Amino acid sequence: MQRYSAKLLFIWNPDPVTGSKHRRLCEERIVVFQSRSPRDAARKATAIGRSEQLSLESGHRLKFAGVLQCMSLESWDESEVWWEFKRRANPDQWAKKAIPHPKSLYVFTDERPKGKKAR
Repeated sequence: MQRYSAKLLFIWNPDPVTGSKHRRLCEERIVVFQSRSPRDAARKATAIGRSEQLSLESGHRLKFAGVLQCMSLESWDESEVWWEFKRRANPDQWAKKAIPHPKSLYVFTDERPKGKKAR
């Protein structure tokens, strides 16, 4: 079986922080999985997204909106899971604004002290 990755879109309804039903929190999630064929990979990506939906007692729902992209990883290095090409005007200026300080990367901000459990 071949390796594939898919970018999935999820939308909170209502927004879990602001409660808004118009301007809502969205999540783009990249998943990696194995599949037999491109068609099967697209179906599997949709199934993964649907299985990750949430309905909370508070009335908030994380709804799977769809597959933004799905790609084969067979011709790429084993360590790679995603790539995208985009043309941008003034890319150097854009990069200065878009690239965060290393200490604000999720790998550091989501880290919990040892012995502490998630709430």
